[in-house]
Amino acid sequence: MTSRNRIRFVMALLITALITIVGVTPARATTVTYNIDQAQSSLLISGDLTGNPSSQQTSNSLSTSYTGTIVADLQPGKIAFPGGSAIDAALQPVNQQPRADATPGSAPADYGRTAPGPFSSTALEALRNFVLDIEDDTFGAGITLSGNNFASNSLIIDIAGGDSDVLYGSTPAEVSLSGKGTANGSGGGASSVVQGGGIETLTLKISSGSIGYSIAQSSDSSISFSGTIVATRAVPEPATISALALFVGMPLMQRRTHRAHDRR
Repeated sequence: MTSRNRIRFVMALLITALITIVGVTPARATTVTYNIDQAQSSLLISGDLTGNPSSQQTSNSLSTSYTGTIVADLQPGKIAFPGGSAIDAALQPVNQQPRADATPGSAPADYGRTAPGPFSSTALEALRNFVLDIEDDTFGAGITLSGNNFASNSLIIDIAGGDSDVLYGSTPAEVSLSGKGTANGSGGGASSVVQGGGIETLTLKISSGSIGYSIAQSSDSSISFSGTIVATRAVPEPATISALALFVGMPLMQRRTHRAHDRR
């Protein structure tokens, strides 16, 4: 291999290494995973229960924090959400009614709510095993970034897993909400992706549409989500990239210096 070809080969290796570390390619999207910050991530639920507006069953039982991961595709000027995220609801600090088989009593649950039920009863609902997924409505094209911001109403909220356990009077009802979903709105403001200090922070502003389901009658119940999900991932700082370039390029520079010295 000639000296010129060696230089070209080393430069190609350097460019490939830099692209790998930065995590983006010029033409194709790169799939990345963000870890949800539970301390900054929570969603409030609202909607009807057995045809009436619902309220909290215990203190703050309409809100909970979330953990898990968010999958995104990044490319210059765009971000996409292909699915495969696991946004997992945390349990309430106290048990909610009814039990997981919709019988009288209480058990751990992600959310708990109540409302006037049929036949002058009180409806009690415990929402359990909630895992959400995030997609977008661009069919793979990606949501356009405007600076660090992107449109929240391009997001789609999917319930990857979740159950409604309800008891009104002596009547139990169990409904799976898995597979249901809705479009997100822009009421919470723009979402964003920001880099700083070696961390990339993804902030999703959630203000979802209504997801309907049936308990005592057809489509008598619904659920909507509002709040913020914050997730992060580590990214290399410019100093790290510069150090790699120096590490890869230094041997080549030393060889060229030694050869120039030998020719004298």
